[in-house]
Amino acid sequence: MTQHLTHLGFRFFRPTTALQPLVQCYWHIRCHVGQSALADEFLHPEGGSGVVFNFADPLIFNGQPYLGPCLLIGPAQRTGTLTLSGQVDAIGVRFYPGAAHAFFQLPLAELNGCLLPVTDLPLEASWQQVWEVDAVNERLQQIELWLLRQLDVQIQAKNPLVALLPSLPDSGQFSTADLAERMALGERQVERLFRQWVGLTPKQLARIRRVQHARELLKTAPADLTGTAYNAGYFDQAHFIHDFKQVVGLTPGQYRQRLKQRDRLE
Repeated sequence: MTQHLTHLGFRFFRPTTALQPLVQCYWHIRCHVGQSALADEFLHPEGGSGVVFNFADPLIFNGQPYLGPCLLIGPAQRTGTLTLSGQVDAIGVRFYPGAAHAFFQLPLAELNGCLLPVTDLPLEASWQQVWEVDAVNERLQQIELWLLRQLDVQIQAKNPLVALLPSLPDSGQFSTADLAERMALGERQVERLFRQWVGLTPKQLARIRRVQHARELLKTAPADLTGTAYNAGYFDQAHFIHDFKQVVGLTPGQYRQRLKQRDRLE
């Protein structure tokens, strides 16, 4: 989720201690956007999954409106868009890679790139209590209670990726062979575990993280694309541009220009 929406009432919240190993953060946005001010905001992939609770007008993801009050967002390989329109009031839960499976008991590969109404899942109806309160802090409290009830500690304890995933470099400099050696497993076993728990292969997750690292570098040193490519672990410009466009949908130069335009508006 983008962090450039503070002018629209966008905020982050930290989870309670018990959920911090699994939940990266909560986010909340509340605003009114007129039809003349419609804007697409990037939703860059990070390898994790999420849940969005919607309290206002339908949310528009990738050009499609979603009427459901609660959506499970699977891991994505490409940047998506959230179009802000009308009355916006939503709270999101962002899970770390490999964490959502402990709450929903679904192979995450089945949710790759998907948005699924939570009502379609075999869950208890307790999530509806979130709508019985109005204050953001009270809603977050109900969401945390819901998550704690859904959390299957035994399933999470069986996750062999628990210790591995947090130690993976943000730069994406790892391979399936590296992980297989660290876990003392075969490469096919590692890929199966990743598909079940993360919803992505190690190679897909590595590319997402490397591009994410490149995006952060472009924010701090936007003038030097060649240096950005090298510092992000790419040894040729063509490979850098290809991966970046595959994930973000823009070339690094186009992304840099968008950053400049946004800076002028803020």
